[in-house]
Amino acid sequence: MKRLVLLTIMIMLMVSLSALSMSDFKLADVDGSRKNPLHAKQGYIVADTYKSRVHIGFSGSIRGSLANAFVANGNPFNSAPETGKEYAMVYFYVKNVKDLSGKDDPLSLSSVIFDVADENYKKRSNFLLVAGVPDIIDAEVYEGITHEGFVVTQAEIGKPFYLVLNDKYWFYVDGKSSEISDL
Repeated sequence: MKRLVLLTIMIMLMVSLSALSMSDFKLADVDGSRKNPLHAKQGYIVADTYKSRVHIGFSGSIRGSLANAFVANGNPFNSAPETGKEYAMVYFYVKNVKDLSGKDDPLSLSSVIFDVADENYKKRSNFLLVAGVPDIIDAEVYEGITHEGFVVTQAEIGKPFYLVLNDKYWFYVDGKSSEISDL
């Protein structure tokens, strides 16, 4: 029964994910800095990585028991969240707008390229390995290509946190799950 409910939610999630695309995001009026972070569905920011100029935005997150269930059911070897923490799956949209390497190098996307910061800005690496999670963001994205998917991390239960890209671009994730329809 539990698997059936989870399967139904996953189907609803997949249908709702097709409702938004990168073209639904407009340039945000924030710079994505620590003092002016990007919030869900606020638009996209322009971020320079060492290889690419990207447009990046996010639509929301799945947290708590639902995210924990996705991770647990994705692979039996995925570990439970640490004590006092929950899994959070944040849905990002990324477009590699310009190759900055001059070599047509792709941008490598994965959850581990983001650091995690708590609400007091204390940062830590997001070196978290999980397998089998649907739509996890994991791709090589060349210039002109758009990609979307979940960044998976652990956060304090019910607390807001930040995902940080390249020590420069901050994304505020509130303390509750988004509605599936928001993703």
